This record gives sequence, structure tokens and C-alpha cells, in this order.
Amino acid sequence: MSRSIRNLPRGLVYEPTARGPGDGQAFFFLFGFSASADTDLVMRMTEIDHVGDDVAALRAAGYRVLVDLHGDLTTLADALTGKHPDATGLKTTGVYWSGHGDTDGTIQTHEGLWIAPEQIPPEVAQQGAMKLFVMSACDAGNHTPRWQKAMGPQAQIIGWGAPITITRAIEFLVPDDANAKGFDDLLAKHLGAPRVTADAPLHEIRELARKHEDALATLLLSLDELAPAAQARLKCKMEKMKEGSGYWFELRTPPSKDYPNTPRSQVVRVTGWGAGDAWIYLKSLVGPYSDALDLARGVRLLSPTFNVRMVLQKGEANDPELIFVDMLVRRRRLDMVTFANSLLSVAVNADKLEDLFFGSDKR
Repeated sequence: MSRSIRNLPRGLVYEPTARGPGDGQAFFFLFGFSASADTDLVMRMTEIDHVGDDVAALRAAGYRVLVDLHGDLTTLADALTGKHPDATGLKTTGVYWSGHGDTDGTIQTHEGLWIAPEQIPPEVAQQGAMKLFVMSACDAGNHTPRWQKAMGPQAQIIGWGAPITITRAIEFLVPDDANAKGFDDLLAKHLGAPRVTADAPLHEIRELARKHEDALATLLLSLDELAPAAQARLKCKMEKMKEGSGYWFELRTPPSKDYPNTPRSQVVRVTGWGAGDAWIYLKSLVGPYSDALDLARGVRLLSPTFNVRMVLQKGEANDPELIFVDMLVRRRRLDMVTFANSLLSVAVNADKLEDLFFGSDKR
């Protein structure tokens, strides 16, 4: 592909191998898995091992097939509107999006951001070119009417209606003559691209994916790079500290069980730590300590969550000891998704303790 990330192509372009119903049309495989999270990389590679037969079927039917390892809103919008530079003006009639989905109907990008159907350019539905839009993403199928409106009434929208495992997602990709609901069946039915070869990996994409993974081995994003990316993912308030190089985040937290309709939030302080800021320190104030508080109960509350702890720190002069929840994360290979999840973990657990000890939302 002409666009690149870390001086490597985002993906590869496969030309048609024969004439057919796909003449003058393009099909996109877009992977929205986080490009810097180990678990996501494994899932992406696992799917790459099972789409080779689908790419071959589409090429044999006349389609130009574009496989992008780094799916995002810009790429998806350009593909759907026929503006993608590597589609060379061909209209896109099919998209396979693979990645995480949320209960609100959004799908996650490789940057850890989220795409809602309302973000799709309105001309996509007006052009009416889309025939098949497949979202291999949890919960996306529950919002089919919204995606249908975004793609147009002529498009067949496919998505999972509940959380699924990668094993179930692979079953959808593996051809099965006893099941007519697989991905290969959809390509044959809606795009006229019957299966021409057995299930197989895309060797060229596998090699490119490995190169991207090798480039990430030395990932060392600064706090100034991580902070705005986390803010965009979490849709929270953020303020840079007036003194020092840290940030304040105010994150939404789940309501308490006693007041389910009352919104709550928690502030988390984030700073660099250690030589060269090799670590990032996340810290959130719970409140003042007193002997009346049941610390053992608080420890039990945090026990299900790894890597967070409750600490007591002395204030200045005669100030009382304060209760904090904190976490220390290594910056090397720290991606924006993991950083955002760490922020949320500290905020949620600190707010749980605040609710347990004080029954309020003091920040």
C-alpha cells in the first residue's frame, strides 16, 4: 500500500487473477486490533491464517483485494467513498472488519479509538455501492439498524450479537460444507465469489505483520504521546500540570449500587518516574485515613484486580495520612490501549474505595 506506518506499508494490494462479477470493484480486509498489544497481535495473526482462501476467491471473481493491518476511521471512510488511493477509483462493494466491538455498537481501531456508524460519511449510503459489510466484532450485530442506515438499504450487514472468542471467529472463516453461514458462503451469495481453494494463510501479509511487530519491539512512546491518545479513547477530561510534566485525568466511573442513576467520576494523576521517565506512575486520592476505616475490607475489594494497590501516604506537617490507589507501569512497549486501560483501572478502583469508605463522590 502507498500509505505507511513506521516506514512499513500498512498492508498489501492483491490484483484480480481473472475476470468476473467483481470487475471494476474493490474489497477491503481491515484489521482494527490494537497494533501494539500482544493479545491483539496474536488474534490478528490467527485470522490472517484463515483468510487466504477468501482473498483467492475474491481475486478469481475479478475483485481487487486490499488488506490493511491497521484499520482506522480514515481508511474505512476512504474505502467506502471510493477515495482510497490504492483502490485507484474502483468502487468498494465489500468490507470485512475484524477487531473488538463495544456494547454501544462501536468498533475499535488499531489506535484504540472507536468508530460509530454515525461517523460514516453520509455519501456512503447515498452512493449505494456497498453490498456486504461484515464486522467480526463483539456486540456489533446488536446495532445492525444503525450500521444499515450508514451503509444504505442495499447492503447486507453482518455482525456478532454477543461477545465471542477468537475460536468462534475462526470457525466463521473456515469453510464448512455442512454450514451455509460461513464467510465463504457470504462471498459467494452476495458478491459472486465462490470458493476456489482450501483454507490457507496469506503468507505475504504474515511476513509484513511480523515486520510491524519487530518494529514495535523498541516502542517507547512519551507521556505526551500517550496522554492525548488515552483521552481520545476514554473520552475524558484531561489537563496538563502547570508544574512538572504530568497530567490530570478525570474519568467516568460506574455508579454505586445504592445510587445507580447518579454519575460518578474520579481524578487520576499521571507522571513520569525513574531515570529517563522509564516508568509511568498513576495515582488517585481516595480520602483521609482514620482508625474507623476497615482497611482489610478495602484490600479484599481490590483483590480481583491485578497491578493496583492501596497505599497510605503522609501529608504535609500535621495533615492526616491519605489513602491512595496507585499503579506503576513500564513505558517500554507501553501502547495507548494498555495505558488507557491502566488509567481506567486506577480510577475505578479508587472510586470503589471512596464509595466504600465515605459513600460520596469527593475528588
